[in-house]
Amino acid sequence: MIKNKLFLFLLLCSFGFSSCEDFFSINKEDLLTDEDNYKERNQIYSGMVGLATNFRDVMDDYIILSELRGDLLQPTSTAPDEYWDIFRYKTNESNLAASPAPLYLLIANCNDFLRNIRTYHDTYPGALQEVTYRGMVASTITYRAWAYLNIGKLYGEAFYHDLSVSDMNQDMATGELLQLKPLVRQLITSLQSGVDNINAFNYLDWKLIVMDPSEEENKFDQNWSRIVVNPDALLTELYLWDGNYTDAARQGILTIKGQGLYTAGTNTNLFNLSQTIIWKTLFSEGVVSEGTRNEALTVAQFDYSKRQTHDLQYYFSNYAPNIYRFKPTDYAVRQLFRVPFRVIYEEEEKLEEGQEDVILGYMTVNDHQREDASIDLENGQYVVNKYTIEGFNDKRKSYEHDAPIFVYRTSEMFLMVAEALNAIGAEGNRAADSLVSVGLASSWVGSDLTFKAPFDTPIYAGTHLSASKGVLGRLGHIGNFTRYYTPKYNNLNAVDSLARNQFVMDSIIVEETGRELAYEGKRWFTMVRMALNSNMPEKVSEIVVNKFPVGSRDHYKVWLNEPSNWFIKWNHYPDGVTPKEEGVKN
Repeated sequence: MIKNKLFLFLLLCSFGFSSCEDFFSINKEDLLTDEDNYKERNQIYSGMVGLATNFRDVMDDYIILSELRGDLLQPTSTAPDEYWDIFRYKTNESNLAASPAPLYLLIANCNDFLRNIRTYHDTYPGALQEVTYRGMVASTITYRAWAYLNIGKLYGEAFYHDLSVSDMNQDMATGELLQLKPLVRQLITSLQSGVDNINAFNYLDWKLIVMDPSEEENKFDQNWSRIVVNPDALLTELYLWDGNYTDAARQGILTIKGQGLYTAGTNTNLFNLSQTIIWKTLFSEGVVSEGTRNEALTVAQFDYSKRQTHDLQYYFSNYAPNIYRFKPTDYAVRQLFRVPFRVIYEEEEKLEEGQEDVILGYMTVNDHQREDASIDLENGQYVVNKYTIEGFNDKRKSYEHDAPIFVYRTSEMFLMVAEALNAIGAEGNRAADSLVSVGLASSWVGSDLTFKAPFDTPIYAGTHLSASKGVLGRLGHIGNFTRYYTPKYNNLNAVDSLARNQFVMDSIIVEETGRELAYEGKRWFTMVRMALNSNMPEKVSEIVVNKFPVGSRDHYKVWLNEPSNWFIKWNHYPDGVTPKEEGVKN
């Protein structure tokens, strides 16, 4: 493995001297070697900023790759064949657009930083405040774990290098190939055990590393505290992939309440869905707007004025100089944001005297807030709008390319908790039903801090959760409950009835993930995770085939009923993931 460092490249990116757009075209002559690096404290600080930049700059590739696997995004006629192959599940190692090299590059830089910050800390004791040292180690662990998890999610396996900070000469070849489930368990251990007796849940105060004199201190905190992967959110997701639903629900609820191992140390509560918001502001007003402060757990931030940009607007927009490489699928345009409700009139809701309980069919509720923000028309063509909007009804200038990219949001936490609760049992199924649609509004009792069932167990106690209106409720929607899709009276026994309700609730969560987190790299992975954990491949195949023409769907349904076909085939040994000199970017 090449021992050169990438931090000069990353540092230039962070200060705006490089476009940072192509990890496959790094000039190796520009890299610093080990002996040139980490001799002064400011080099350690620069290395930490470099890791944050490295993480930020893998995001556009990650979004494109993950969304093309799902059913909301498709290539246009301007897209190279490599992207059509990803969309059609025909990818192999000749396709550089599908390479995991950017994620492995982030991992390699994290490992280098961990080894060298440990050496610096031992060589120059006291040069770094202990709290800063621990925070930088913890943040690096979360960047590395996030990268490994997403390699596992995309490829079904990863070449895991179990770093030993005490062995500076340890080579990548000492790693091992781990399948997704063992990888997930290894990453849970990595977050909890950490490196050098430092786990991932130590808070990093970025003011001690870098301070932008142009920003007010409170805005600095609001921005920089979100550029590190939130380890509480990451651990919740890892528990879900492991099928450990009890710990996933517990971890997710504590995160929402601001009482996780990481969030509790910040003495702040950023995770309360307490207000009805204009959803579009999450993407149009930046990360310091009132709504976004309560929503953003981890967000990759960009600024055109500092030459910090990404390619999503370039690929999605139909206004020059953008190239409109990808567009929403017909399903996303014509169905996703129009929610079908199957209405059951309960006895107390009868419209006429003597009416029987009946299913009256479907009615449509248009989700204009999220539809307008996620999808729009440009030059008569439907486009992904989420990374182009600015202000309430305006768009970013065609060349700006600096919209924030959310990595973890509060609404995703609610959806992950609902997924976990739904798998636990009947009470969990009812709790998930509430969390998605109305939050705890229907279960909270006045101001006496008492919950009604199913939220009457101690883990829910506390005011931070009390005001939550749920993912749909904060948008003013009336809800999309399981009972709308299951007749009140049926002949199923209790076990089969619960299984049916859980299947329907999973379907609602997948649909709501699509609407709430469209084009944020979430829906495909939610489907895959549910299908793997339940051993029900139809949770993927029955949904995703709809992105293909009718005549092709039977073929793809057979293909997608085999779980191994959900993952990109790749050689994950070091020689297979060395960054290439050229990629498929422009």
